[in-house]
Amino acid sequence: AENPWFTFFSFGIVIAFIETIFFFGILPEFLTDQFKLPWKLSDPRFLAVIGVVVSLFTLMHITAKSAQGPSVFNEAMILVAIFAFVSMLLVYYTKERLSAALMHIVLNSTTVLVTFKLISQSYVLYGGVAFIILSIVFAKRLNLRFAGNGI
Repeated sequence: AENPWFTFFSFGIVIAFIETIFFFGILPEFLTDQFKLPWKLSDPRFLAVIGVVVSLFTLMHITAKSAQGPSVFNEAMILVAIFAFVSMLLVYYTKERLSAALMHIVLNSTTVLVTFKLISQSYVLYGGVAFIILSIVFAKRLNLRFAGNGI
């Protein structure tokens, strides 16, 4: 989209929120429920669920990016996979999705603002790291949760 504020709202907030709920909430809950797996990092089957979620999240982004041009798999997709892994760990350790959703919203929104040259690119790194820390602290302190199997 050419309008930076529409893009900010749609990609930065709405899509980030929906992706987080699905990929880091509904999908892993469905897989662990279907196969009756515990949410334990010590269980290799749960690690496989994390791998499936990270792979599908990254594949979805590769597919979305392929519509924009031929060079699809680049360092940005590696960062997407790392982001997905960190999001799964956030959900695992905080037992809620809000931290992951807030992180996703901040990173997507910041990326939109950088794309439209409304802020400097250095804010992506600094803002993302700061917001991960703040979202975990505030979500735990306020005991904020989304519905789900305790997650």
